[in-house]
Amino acid sequence: MVKAVKGRSAPKSIGKVMAASGLADKGVVLKPYDLDMNISDAAKNMDKFYRMQVVESKDKTKYWFALHYGRNGTAGQRQIKGPTDKSKAIKMMEQKFKQKSGKAWADRGSAGAGTANSAARGGKGHYELTARLKKAGAKFATKKGAVAISLMWDHKSKQQRNDLDLWVTAPSGEKIGFSHKMSRCKGVLDVDRRQDAAQPV
Repeated sequence: MVKAVKGRSAPKSIGKVMAASGLADKGVVLKPYDLDMNISDAAKNMDKFYRMQVVESKDKTKYWFALHYGRNGTAGQRQIKGPTDKSKAIKMMEQKFKQKSGKAWADRGSAGAGTANSAARGGKGHYELTARLKKAGAKFATKKGAVAISLMWDHKSKQQRNDLDLWVTAPSGEKIGFSHKMSRCKGVLDVDRRQDAAQPV
């Protein structure tokens, strides 16, 4: 992953009850049901954020599924379902996550799960890419920046492996790549998994 000074955040945990839900004074986030996810598909002009949480009331008797979504750069919209019981709130979040990511909630941390399905359903490979970056130890996966460029490819066949190189010209005019990993303007090659990796990125 080549990253310039600033960039958009990758999927991550939010931690606190999101302000957009209006539930901040009613309870706390039920772990691990807390997710901030971006889905991008340049071919379809899609660049959306989805923030999802299950919120548990302070007395642990009521539960809400909270969703904040929209195009990146906009205020977006919110959808709050509940109060309801714990199992229903969890089910709603898991269903929404699968609908948007192409993955089962149980497979959310697996880089290999749902890859073909993600591509077929239109742009949901973004979550696959983020999972690969995190697994590869990307240091900037949750940082913000102006430009973040990543490349992943298929290594399902052990007989055919490739090594693709990504070069990016930074604002300083320097080319960032495997032989020049950092520019004067602090652009950096963060991850370089090559032909020996089962899930290259």
